[in-house]
Amino acid sequence: MGCAVALLSACDPNDEFIDTLNEEAKAAGIDMPETLTLEEDDYSIVEKTDMFASKEEAATLIPQILTEKYAANASNDGNLINVFYTLDGTALFADLYSEDDEYELQDEDYTVEFGQKYANFSSKSKMDTYVSVFLKDKFKYSQEEGDEVVIKYTLRTAVDKYQEYQFDGTVWTKTDKTNAGFDVENAYELASEDYDSMGDGPGKYDNFSSYDDPEDYLPDFLVAKYPEAVADDIVTVKYKYYGNNEDKVVYLFDGTDWSLKGSVYYDWNAGDYAVTDISVESDDKFVFKAKTGWEIIVITTYEFADADYELTGDEKYKNFGYYDDKAGTYQDVEVENVLQAKINHVLSTRFPDAEEGALFEVTYKFYSSGATNSVKKRYQKEGDKFVLVVE
Repeated sequence: MGCAVALLSACDPNDEFIDTLNEEAKAAGIDMPETLTLEEDDYSIVEKTDMFASKEEAATLIPQILTEKYAANASNDGNLINVFYTLDGTALFADLYSEDDEYELQDEDYTVEFGQKYANFSSKSKMDTYVSVFLKDKFKYSQEEGDEVVIKYTLRTAVDKYQEYQFDGTVWTKTDKTNAGFDVENAYELASEDYDSMGDGPGKYDNFSSYDDPEDYLPDFLVAKYPEAVADDIVTVKYKYYGNNEDKVVYLFDGTDWSLKGSVYYDWNAGDYAVTDISVESDDKFVFKAKTGWEIIVITTYEFADADYELTGDEKYKNFGYYDDKAGTYQDVEVENVLQAKINHVLSTRFPDAEEGALFEVTYKFYSSGATNSVKKRYQKEGDKFVLVVE
């Protein structure tokens, strides 16, 4: 009987079924990519169209997408995916624009207050004649020196235009901010010498045109002008375009290049300045934890430079090697692994203020079997050391 029981236990079909499920789940984990660029179908999982409204929203919703796409289980504990996605960049630029009060001239203002036949100005001089007096009367109980207001008005062309006025304590006078209400703290207006530096095209008449597209010139110009720029720096450029037009555009620096992100304009419905059609490509890393599921994780990436190999005494070949990956002596101290001691030395020097638990993804050169290759490993700050994360 005992043998029969043992035989029955060994052939339990439930065990086979569970083993099959585990193998399938493990296989799903093996197929899990290291990187993922979200597509329209991925966004639809969380009822988004093609971008997230903020980094915070991305951090909340991307784990739901990953859960839906990948059947991760305990065997995938620690799996990491770098997710690339699109972010609505409008909020990133919200603080760049002034918050002047605004007033849109009404039909009765044109016909009653200004005596115009139609609900528009027949000429710019008519507007100059009436608006200053009109503002002083309209804001007579609240105006203070330094107050600013943007007026939306219409010329007989029926095209909406904008003009900022400022109260000096006695009268309202026009400022030099017109149409888009250009008012950006870190804005840069191209000067004659800037156009000249771009060559005979823009330099001939100090403007751009259909023959000289500003996008063909401004990225390189900004690289030269702002050599100390860092990733995510923003600059707004004001330039002249053929036909006496002035345009204002926003550029974003990605650490290498400047890219056009939109044009500055005055959003009358929102009552503030805005930038057209902004989207920003972003990415974050997400880790799967068996007990809690997918969550965002901040990992600092670092690639070893020549100075790092010099720091560890490897300046001759500027790489580590198989001969380091063992117990030995490093800087007159017996260590369990020379390679890990060297990496720990570099990271401790480069990141002296790293917080407990901080993660780092490092890339270094490693010589083995007659060839030098790049190796990528993860390390975590634990106490006063950077410890290799075993995957």
